Amino acid sequence: MLSCRILGILNVTTDSFSDGGRYLATDAAIAHAKTLVADGADILDIGAQSSNVDAGLISVDMEWERISRVWDAWNALQSSSSIRTIQNEKAKISIDSFRPEILRKSMERGLDYWNDITALNDPSCLEILQEFSPKIPELILMFSQNRGQKASKESLLDPKTIIDDILFFFEEKRNKLTNLGIPVEKIIYDPGMGFFLGSDPKLSLTVLKNLTLLRKELGKILVSVSRKSFLGNILGNIAPADRNHATLAAEIWSMQQNVDYIRTHEPKQLNHSKIIINAIQNLKT
Repeated sequence: MLSCRILGILNVTTDSFSDGGRYLATDAAIAHAKTLVADGADILDIGAQSSNVDAGLISVDMEWERISRVWDAWNALQSSSSIRTIQNEKAKISIDSFRPEILRKSMERGLDYWNDITALNDPSCLEILQEFSPKIPELILMFSQNRGQKASKESLLDPKTIIDDILFFFEEKRNKLTNLGIPVEKIIYDPGMGFFLGSDPKLSLTVLKNLTLLRKELGKILVSVSRKSFLGNILGNIAPADRNHATLAAEIWSMQQNVDYIRTHEPKQLNHSKIIINAIQNLKT
């Protein structure tokens, strides 16, 4: 029985690698959010600062302005309508950021998930979490080859040792967080994909092949392969817009390894696949 939860990607940016600029306006963002939820997203992952290799760093004020106006509009919509996910719940909110100022403002609103590509690298974020304890959100911590604020084309990671690198990084991070009083059950581990690991597709493929091991050793795993560079590279450098079929193949594989969360641009194809696979598995003959 496949039961992973789906995060629908909502990029309120100008320069995301796949859909930059498409949902910058509030009306466009809300329309897309409605589609994501209708298509099966359990969680809306709102990001205003792109982690694209070529993206620029925007100001904290601009990042929060983009997030807050979309969040406000979504909350107003959910309060006045019957939007629900497949699980008959209101869609939860994840904020995709690494800045402590954004974390504080989000915590004050009542955050469900904090998605941090730097894995809480900023000590101020840890202080804020302790300050708001015990109301700590689910924490999505991502491994990347440079521990930085965006992806990088240069990487020293080796497919032969990448799993050990990921395990070592997350075990150290887990120990640090639990020593600060953060419950281990709040931690979700994202092993990174694409340029977050490096330009060599074997890095991402090796992670995908070892998802069961990572889940056994760490706990809850999130996979985010949607339209990533390694898929395009394997298929002859095809554009992000043409990577949806490849994305689905990698996501189905990930579901079959029993990952807990999948972050995607296309919830419908993933949700439909999950429903059909479960129907086959549950068929009594």
